[in-house]
Amino acid sequence: RFYAEGASPQDVVFDRPLIDVGNALARAGSRESLNDVALDAALKSTLERVAPIYRRAWWTAHRESNDRWKSSIDPLLSTHGDALVAYVTRAYGMTWPRDGYPVRVFAYSNGAGALSTPGPLLLTSSRDSVNAGMHAHETIIHESMHQWDEETWGLLRGQAKAQGKFIYGELTHAMIWITAGEAIRSRVSDHEPYAVANGMWPRSLGRFKPALDAAWLPWLRGEGTRHAAIAALVKLVPEIPKRWRTS
Repeated sequence: RFYAEGASPQDVVFDRPLIDVGNALARAGSRESLNDVALDAALKSTLERVAPIYRRAWWTAHRESNDRWKSSIDPLLSTHGDALVAYVTRAYGMTWPRDGYPVRVFAYSNGAGALSTPGPLLLTSSRDSVNAGMHAHETIIHESMHQWDEETWGLLRGQAKAQGKFIYGELTHAMIWITAGEAIRSRVSDHEPYAVANGMWPRSLGRFKPALDAAWLPWLRGEGTRHAAIAALVKLVPEIPKRWRTS
């Protein structure tokens, strides 16, 4: 009831109040008291009241699920992690955080099975059936790459302005889908990218796929330059119809 009457209309990825709550709770860890945690008093009171129920009913099973997931993914990270970071940083021309990008494992994150927000806060589900093996590794890389969304959009928008085009902001997400999938394929040649295996292109970002295949994919495979690839990508992607444009 507390959630339904308060935070439920908000988006955990895009609405700052819920982003701040997520980061505060992640830092709080497993402590039983939230006295020194920067949260709204009513929220703290409600969480402290219901947490014991969760601990008794679900936490043991959820913790075991989280531990199993972590144990299955850690060897993959040890084997492929450094090479994948090198792949995506080269592709984007960006830098990775010196101390790494923390991944927090939960029984449930959101409907997509994983999310990332400023903080940095990357949440991934241990109980999502498709979030396993190299697809889980791809998800970790994918969500971590969202740290570059603002910089990537700046590059795309600058190129679009130079070409006199109005492009969709969702292009940054589409670039992540194809880049993260190709990164895994560079290590496991028969890997089926998450977006392909789970029908993501037809359902959401398919309008960008032909342009990505023609302009961005060659760059990922070592052809040309990043600047030229971005220019070609912007040239090929569909434009926002005039009736939907904003300044």
